[in-house]
Amino acid sequence: MLENGKNDTSPLTPSSSFSKKKKKTQLTPQGLAQVAEFDTRDGVYDVAWSEAADGVVATAGGDGSVKLWAVNASAQSNPAASFQEHAREVSSLSWNVSTRRELLLSASWDDSVRLWDAAGARPRPLAAFLGAHQGCCYGVSWNPRHSDVFATCGGDGLLKIWDARRPPDAPPTLSVPVVSDPGMGIGAMMQATPPAEALCLDWCKYNDALLAVGSVDRCVRLIDVRRGGGSSPSPLTAPSPSQSPVVAALHGHAYAVRRVAFSPHQEAVLASASYDMTVRLWDAAAPGEPLVKVWDHHSEFAVGLDFSTLVRGRMASCGWDDAAFVWSVDGADPRAPSLF
Repeated sequence: MLENGKNDTSPLTPSSSFSKKKKKTQLTPQGLAQVAEFDTRDGVYDVAWSEAADGVVATAGGDGSVKLWAVNASAQSNPAASFQEHAREVSSLSWNVSTRRELLLSASWDDSVRLWDAAGARPRPLAAFLGAHQGCCYGVSWNPRHSDVFATCGGDGLLKIWDARRPPDAPPTLSVPVVSDPGMGIGAMMQATPPAEALCLDWCKYNDALLAVGSVDRCVRLIDVRRGGGSSPSPLTAPSPSQSPVVAALHGHAYAVRRVAFSPHQEAVLASASYDMTVRLWDAAAPGEPLVKVWDHHSEFAVGLDFSTLVRGRMASCGWDDAAFVWSVDGADPRAPSLF
């Protein structure tokens, strides 16, 4: 299943039944219960809770907007802020998780990444990284330790590392083709044609040089952007031509990988969600087979995925079947009516 970001019939395009409302739910002994709802007026491609302000959530809109919502405020007071600078759908959001938690990044199908300052009563745009990718920019993520470093992936099949301290028109500090398996040096990778669009990425919470990238070729790759050089933060040091930054390739999905997420509690554990309607759990440090579990609780594309930061082993996913699930990785069926 190939994707073309310039084609409005791409699997990333919300279906006619795709909800145009942002809903907040909370976990109860009886399951998930809705506690708030906001009309976003268009499809929602991503949501991200603020790391700086309690009860504030950002949404990525199909109309090119980035909106901030105050969950505890009245409907008349929402959205608390709205940015309308992207020319196409906003595909991904990332709040800074280091020392500058008021900063928000957005990636868009218009090939750009934009940086926003969401502090105070008047949030404002700070920078626009235009032409970040040749093709849609699908994913963006702040480095968990370095407050000025972020990564992007896109329709050109590239993983790029950026330094927000540099001018927005400066090239990325590192560009790595998301291609091949471990063993191919960066020199050969740069000469190869990327086989597929890179749709999603996430930084390891314990290793600030390691990312997981999911792509249309059904593979999740672990990429160490510091392979081959130095002790400085990896985005400032390019890999040597003889070393491969791809340290693992996780195969098993039948269709494109739409979301990846590292566990906040175990360094080598990560999960992936796919258009094959499954969620998979991986242990990259396990000897032999890295696949730990497969869940098939969605009846349509599985497109959202995350781990709980508070409860070890708790996960959540959502899909095009208008369903959201919360469950424990220790064995409970996500479809069970009550898990806790």
